[in-house]
Amino acid sequence: MLCPVARIARLKLKPNDVIGRWCVVKKLGEGGCGSVYHCRNLKRPDEEAAVKILENLSDENRFKRERKVLEQSRSPHVVKLIESGRHEGVPFLTLEFMSGGNLRDVMDERGKMPTKEAAWILVMALRGLRSSKAVHRDIKPENLLLTRPGSARAPASRWPTSVWPRRGTRR
Repeated sequence: MLCPVARIARLKLKPNDVIGRWCVVKKLGEGGCGSVYHCRNLKRPDEEAAVKILENLSDENRFKRERKVLEQSRSPHVVKLIESGRHEGVPFLTLEFMSGGNLRDVMDERGKMPTKEAAWILVMALRGLRSSKAVHRDIKPENLLLTRPGSARAPASRWPTSVWPRRGTRR
């Protein structure tokens, strides 16, 4: 079954649609320039990923910047890029699936979070961003993804064109 991908602003994929080598399990959410889907590899069903699909083609340059930052990142605290490509002319990014959800989900489920734990999650994410020499324009609990309790990673969405200067250089 092929994905009904079109060059429209809003793309609606449903479970069992296929994009590249990935089968959609469910929609995880949407952001500024695309939607993210929980997917499984067609050949290895135990391999999971998050596939982000560009829905508004006018945001393609922003999507390309996000891909470039992810390709260059080597931080264990930034979501890993598995692959990128196009499906029926629409760009997509295949990202590491973060099974722990996001910090907002945890906060809503548990209520008040101990300050030290929340601060540690934020510090880990910011370390990842700093080591990637990039600036994230939208740090908030919904954008701090969790692998397991107490371990956070930042997604690369909302990257601007500017980056952190290297040590010893000025802007």
